[in-house]
Amino acid sequence: MPVFPLAGAVILPNGQLPLNIFEDRYLNMVLDAIAGSRLIGMVQPKGDAQAQVPELHDTGCAGRIVSFSETRDNRLLIILAGVCRFDIVKEMDMKNGYRRVQVAWGRFGHDLDTQESGINSADIIASAKRFAERRSLSVDWSALDQLQPPELVDTLAGRLPFSPE
Repeated sequence: MPVFPLAGAVILPNGQLPLNIFEDRYLNMVLDAIAGSRLIGMVQPKGDAQAQVPELHDTGCAGRIVSFSETRDNRLLIILAGVCRFDIVKEMDMKNGYRRVQVAWGRFGHDLDTQESGINSADIIASAKRFAERRSLSVDWSALDQLQPPELVDTLAGRLPFSPE
């Protein structure tokens, strides 16, 4: 699976992530994905995210390209829909300038389960409020009240300043 090691860009199952693709290697990656499975793995880089080939964290999340458009200046605007988390088994040879990995889905098979999760939104919001208060963060909590647990978790994970660890 092709991987995009983009610091701070997080996608989780059932979430969405808009991306602006402009580097040649990632344009190649997206075009290859569109021609194939439409899957791209989002993985957080370890250490120096600015390194040419940063070390990767062991876990990522596959996103399916559900929308794309080309711009006049040769960029691609895409939307990834989160499918399932994965563990990286090994890194493979690069293809067209982008990185690829072999993945194992087994530990996260429940990501594909569409049944009710049993997660309590009020508990999640209470924990997030404690986190925000300790870090003096300003959050519009009213915007979260109407979200279902999966969307709530995705929104908080993507918006609060968590480290990849």
